[in-house]
Amino acid sequence: MKKGVLVYSGTPMMGRSVIRSSAVGLFDVGNPQKYVEKMKAVIQEKKLDWSFKLDETESDLEELLKEQTDLIVLLPGLERKFSHGNFPVEK
Repeated sequence: MKKGVLVYSGTPMMGRSVIRSSAVGLFDVGNPQKYVEKMKAVIQEKKLDWSFKLDETESDLEELLKEQTDLIVLLPGLERKFSHGNFPVEK
């Protein structure tokens, strides 16, 4: 089974709000859980061999790779974090 994840918040840092929903409201994306539920419904409807969930790693690149994630969906503003370093672009 292939794995997908929605990364919806950046890694908490000193001086930065740890409220996970701040980026969601800022970009008017809506509720991340609703997005995941919609993705799961489409996966089930199309009978795909996929799972999809919210990111539980707080956008930790190493943890996402350890989990052998096949698809990573990013909210706007988070793509810069993943475009640097040795993160596999094909993900």
